[in-house]
Amino acid sequence: MLTSLSNERVKRVRALQTQRKTREKEKRFVIEGVRLIEEALQANADFDFVFYEETKDERARNLLDELTRRRVSLTPEI
Repeated sequence: MLTSLSNERVKRVRALQTQRKTREKEKRFVIEGVRLIEEALQANADFDFVFYEETKDERARNLLDELTRRRVSLTPEI
């Protein structure tokens, strides 16, 4: 859960989630969840950054490893 509402990245994510105009203008969108991130990786999508929660789930850890390998900016839960 994102809780630091003063963080600029959090503000950007909130705007993308709630404002269609922002999504259209920036040509960006927010995805959530392991399955959607897996699909985005398979499609070679570009990631600006990823927020994540620490987990012991192997599937999620593998995704974080792949995102790290692709040099995606990873940010632990804020």
